[in-house]
Amino acid sequence: MLGAAQRLLLEETLCQFSVERVAREAGVSKATIYRWWPNKSAIAIEAFRERLQAETKTPPAITATEALRRQLEGLARILRGELGQVVRQLVSASQQDPKLAKLFHDEVVIPRRKVLKEMLARGVRSGEFRTDLSLDSMIDMTFGTLYMRLLFQHLPIGGDLIDDAIRLLQARRA
Repeated sequence: MLGAAQRLLLEETLCQFSVERVAREAGVSKATIYRWWPNKSAIAIEAFRERLQAETKTPPAITATEALRRQLEGLARILRGELGQVVRQLVSASQQDPKLAKLFHDEVVIPRRKVLKEMLARGVRSGEFRTDLSLDSMIDMTFGTLYMRLLFQHLPIGGDLIDDAIRLLQARRA
């Protein structure tokens, strides 16, 4: 069902996305979908979150700097691709739909920030990252720039931006 939802999210707009279409694509009844998810927003968010997690998974036995680089590169790849358009639609729809906004916040934003905060804290502890910035500020500065470029499309997503973000966070070496 999540695979069907992921395919449909890439093929159509969020407005066109429906429980009926997911059920038909997955070969199950609408009742089966509603047993797992209360509405189309819930299945859309979970399908997106599952894909995001799969695309940004990093092995634990690497430096915090390398883990951050892989996270940024994975997110940049997602945002440049078809899933980037899904993100734009989810963010846009969230502005008008408080339930969707809360679901997106609780199911995507908060869990992602937790992972990123742990990664950055590890880098601060190891001396790789600066100690004079809050972890929340580090997250907003590094990942917020990618979302800014996605939403406003004023510059390409990725490239030098990732190198610059990492340099800004790295601890100064004497």
